Amino acid sequence: MRSITPMTQSNSDNDFENIVDIAPFPILIHRIGEIKYVNAYCLELFEVTETSFLVGKNILDFIYPDDKPAVIEAIRRGLVEKVRHSILNARIITGKGNIVNTQTKSSSLMFRGEECRLVVAYEYDHAVKVEEKLRDKELLLQKISDILPDCMIVVDNKTRKVIFENRSLPETLGYTREDLAPFQDQFDFIQHIIHPDDLNKLISARKELFDAKNEGKYIVTEYRIKDKSGKWHWLLSRSTLFRKFEEEGHQLSFGIVQDITLLKNYEQQLTEQKQLLQKITSTVPNHISVFDLTNNQVVYQNFPFTDALGYPSGYQMNTPFDVVHPDHLPVAMERLNKILHLKEGEIFSAVGEFKNYNGSKRKMFTRITPFLMNDDGTVRQVLVSLTDLQELEEAQLRLEASEEKRKAILYALPDLVFQLSADGVVTDFYPNVELQGILESMQFVGKSVYDVLHNRDANEVLNLIQKVLTDGEMRTYEYTHTTSKQTLHFEFRFVRIRHDSVIVVVRDVTNLRKTQHELQQKLNELSEKNLELERYITSNTELEKFAYIASHDLREPIRSVVGFAQLIQKRNARNLDNESKEFLENIIQSAQRMNQLVHGLLEYSRVNNTERRFRPVKLNDTLNTVVSDLRASMDENKAVVNFGELPEVIGDEIQLRQLFQNLISNAIKFRKEDEDPVVKIAAVKNNSGWLFSVTDNGLGIDMKHSKSIFQLFNRLHNTNKYPGTGIGLAVCKKIVERHGGEIWIESEPAKGTTFYFTLPG
Repeated sequence: MRSITPMTQSNSDNDFENIVDIAPFPILIHRIGEIKYVNAYCLELFEVTETSFLVGKNILDFIYPDDKPAVIEAIRRGLVEKVRHSILNARIITGKGNIVNTQTKSSSLMFRGEECRLVVAYEYDHAVKVEEKLRDKELLLQKISDILPDCMIVVDNKTRKVIFENRSLPETLGYTREDLAPFQDQFDFIQHIIHPDDLNKLISARKELFDAKNEGKYIVTEYRIKDKSGKWHWLLSRSTLFRKFEEEGHQLSFGIVQDITLLKNYEQQLTEQKQLLQKITSTVPNHISVFDLTNNQVVYQNFPFTDALGYPSGYQMNTPFDVVHPDHLPVAMERLNKILHLKEGEIFSAVGEFKNYNGSKRKMFTRITPFLMNDDGTVRQVLVSLTDLQELEEAQLRLEASEEKRKAILYALPDLVFQLSADGVVTDFYPNVELQGILESMQFVGKSVYDVLHNRDANEVLNLIQKVLTDGEMRTYEYTHTTSKQTLHFEFRFVRIRHDSVIVVVRDVTNLRKTQHELQQKLNELSEKNLELERYITSNTELEKFAYIASHDLREPIRSVVGFAQLIQKRNARNLDNESKEFLENIIQSAQRMNQLVHGLLEYSRVNNTERRFRPVKLNDTLNTVVSDLRASMDENKAVVNFGELPEVIGDEIQLRQLFQNLISNAIKFRKEDEDPVVKIAAVKNNSGWLFSVTDNGLGIDMKHSKSIFQLFNRLHNTNKYPGTGIGLAVCKKIVERHGGEIWIESEPAKGTTFYFTLPG
């Protein structure tokens, strides 16, 4: 019931009134003694039926005269001293004239815009009576409760006051009194830490406990509670009512709360183990059963054994001997006696012969161990596992045939095949046919790479195995084995076949390496000849010897090199790898270059060794002849050669023509791709004779090469794009120097080049 008041109420006041109304104990609100609001339990305490008997009245009207001073003092302290909380024992006179001892707790609050006091009242006499009834039994109960690991609690359900508890449930979960302080009592606190899915379960249990039809039966509830650290505990609660303590509307309930978390965990583990066992027995191909020897009954089986023998579904055998093959019955009976006397943990294994539905014989591998023993030590129940050997034997035959085929293929290969584990141990080995009889006796299987290789090679092999197992890419490694008679070369190829093993194919590449070595020797000999040739050419004192070498000795080695290369190519074409073929190409190209060098060097050597005498040379006539000789090249490259009146000089007309021809040819060769070549030739008189200039608009030259370009074999450009021997400018320098002059350049990349040279007047 609610009091009726004309005052406008806020939503917060309405909410607060709702809270007061559902509280399970007497509550009233007053301002300076004037009662403003009461709940239904308060009406029962004052033994009235309507709120109008209390609301609007002064609380002192209901206080026993001797207790009024204490109540007035409590009101004053709350009003003047602003005491927030207070506890007071006082007697009230009910509407029926009865005097009731109460204990009240009060606190300040704002209600309907006014400062008021909220008073919670308990019937003090009732609690005292209950305590007196229990006092005689308290010591015994205390001793019992102290030794129990569970929480025991006795509660006055009307006042929600805990009459007795051996230990606080919240404290067993790690909570402190400070954690409980904001809550009305521990029951209110528990509702805040119970698992949300279990709250309704607890509410239903309380309803069932307080149901009027409950004649004292035990209410059992399982629910989860969170401890201080956040861990969930399973609790088992057993509660009942003390009917003989009921009086004046009060009831006492007794409860025991037990932590069953470990039990729940064990149950979960047991369930998981049962499920795992069920999955194992239902998926393994073996027949598994538990058989009771005392009554010849199957206690458990993952599938009927008769199904494996082709019997109709649902076929019932009287005893296991019904499906034992007649030929095997005497052996089976003898084995039964051994099975009856097996010891705990002992396993009996044997091959049994059973009878298929069509009468044929079926072999099974049988393993039997005691499952349950009699008191006299004999076996009562056995665990039986049966494995069908027929399919196993057929699979073994197929495997052996496949293995023989695989071995035949591997033995036919020209290579040695090893299978290695991740740690470098040989797990299988297949030598080729030629070495099969020799190497099989070496027993590689089971040995580590460190047993057959030097540490350095073994370390490298292990490193390659790990790389192949990691990325699956094939790796190669060349192993050299030296004996007192010869050096052998082997190529190892590593390929992953599983996550933990590799195949290593070993090939003998000794002959291939010999061929490569011989090719390299010939290349080295050719290089030596080139170096020797260059040494001869750069020495003026050896020019005559060079002429002899160039005309005779050099031609013979060239023919020998070409002939040897062709012979190797013809005889070893199938065995040559790409690298060897490249060596042959290098030999051929080197020989061709040698031919060019022979002709160029003959030109170079003849500069100083000619017997022609110097005579007057008209350079305009000489240049006209040069331009005429170069006409085809000039027309092809759209080149223009400009020159004015040139002087007459004393010299070798043929060499001077070669000088201008080399310079003009260079200008045309090293032209720009987007500009036609233009060559300008001029001469200026100086103190010592004449200064000539040959200027082009070509690629230009970095001046850091201004000296080296006149040296033999010096080239600034790739021969693939600009063919030549690197001798032309060296010849020009030789000719100018033979005539007593000098030659040099001035140039800038991409802006053309001017060749200057002097000749006597």
